[in-house]
Amino acid sequence: TGFVLDPHSTLYHLWLCIISVAIAYNVMIIPARFAIVVFDHSYRVIWISLDYVFDLIYLIDLFFQSRTGYLSHGLFVQNHLVLSANYFSSQKFKYLDIPSIFPTDILYFIPKLRFVSIIRCNRFLRIYRLLQFRSLTETRIRFQNAFRMFTLICLVISMIHWNSCAYLLLCRYLGFGTDRWVLPASAQFDTLPMLYTYCFYWSTLLLSTIGDVPLPVKRIEYIFVLFDYMIGILLILLNL
Repeated sequence: TGFVLDPHSTLYHLWLCIISVAIAYNVMIIPARFAIVVFDHSYRVIWISLDYVFDLIYLIDLFFQSRTGYLSHGLFVQNHLVLSANYFSSQKFKYLDIPSIFPTDILYFIPKLRFVSIIRCNRFLRIYRLLQFRSLTETRIRFQNAFRMFTLICLVISMIHWNSCAYLLLCRYLGFGTDRWVLPASAQFDTLPMLYTYCFYWSTLLLSTIGDVPLPVKRIEYIFVLFDYMIGILLILLNL
């Protein structure tokens, strides 16, 4: 009775693709906007608009999840009342889905937090839907190995991207040009593509354990580099 979504249908797969785009946007853009001030300021109207478009998709996803059928004792449950009751009483709904749509943007009204994108990090909690999309896609396409390689490349790029943002934040905290390890003072006047390219290149060297970068000077710099090396080694071991 009522609208019920079959988890094996093309419509369900398509919806997972749509919600995955929204999650990928938050995972990649939020840290970039927080770390690269000019990136946030230059396109703020676009970012704010996209934020609320994808927030709407998050809300619609609650409805779709409350109407997604499942097997129980060998029978496919299609009663929308039962499906909704089961979903709204689940741990996933209480501790992941609801917190992921908390209107943290209200903190924008605090002067020091005005348009600070990182306050939207609760949107990351919906990342399990992206993993569901990956798993379902693997079972529905012919070239599974190629798809796995693609997802691995996306994961590596995401980690380098996050590390690039963290490096830029640390350079800003320590001060540009204060020692050999941080970005030179002139970097803050570089174009956005040039600044990001250097940070991405630097992060790639560290996470790949090549390490052809200036030696750290301060304790926090040593900790950052050691953490990067450990993550890089872990990535290599996981793919052996």
